[in-house]
Formats: sequence, structure tokens, C-alpha cells
Amino acid sequence: AAAAAVLLLAPTPQLVHKNQLRSKDKEEEWLIHMNKKLHGTTLGELHTTIHPSLVFQVMKAWAKINSAEGANMVQMWLYRIEKEVEMGNNFKSLSKEMYILAIDSWIHSGDIRAPSQAETI
Repeated sequence: AAAAAVLLLAPTPQLVHKNQLRSKDKEEEWLIHMNKKLHGTTLGELHTTIHPSLVFQVMKAWAKINSAEGANMVQMWLYRIEKEVEMGNNFKSLSKEMYILAIDSWIHSGDIRAPSQAETI
């Protein structure tokens, strides 16, 4: 009887799947929102709209997609942070881990251009 009660309380596969979809949708919405903030911010002013500690989180989320699109986004964020630093914006979050993540995202993308893209980084 106790086992039957546990089974009744366990989420059905459909509910788990729907929750995963909702979570994935929310993450995609967040990534799109962050990209809009990036594009809508004047070069050199990114630190005023996006906290530097969030940048690596955004990059990791794009990298998890394991696609050329995700790798492009990781690379775009990396290059933007490089430009921010060049302009004197003190983005202490620019690190070798960001470069490694960008290279790995291309390696795991499955894209035919992955080797050449990773090499440019």
C-alpha cells in the first residue's frame, strides 16, 4: 500500500516532460533577453546593464545547446567582453575559462566549421 501511494505521488512522465520544456523555454527566453541587453548597450557601457558575474553564466548556457548557433553566441559574448576591456571597461570576468568555453562550444557543436572556428579563438 505504501508503494502504491508513492507511485501515485510520483510525477507522471508527461508532467516531468512538460516541466522540462517549461524550464528550457524559460532559459531560452532568458538567453534572448540577455542578448537583447547586449545588443542594446553601447560599447563600453555593458557593465551598466549586465552584471559582470552574469556574463560567464550566459556563455555557459549558450554552450550547453551544443550547436553552431550556441557556439556563435558564446563567441559573440567573448568578443564583446574583449572589446569592453579594450575600451577600458574593467570586466574582471574575462578569463581563460571563457576562451576554453568558446573553443569547447565549437568542438561540441558538430558543425563542419568547428575546427576553423575554434582555431580563430
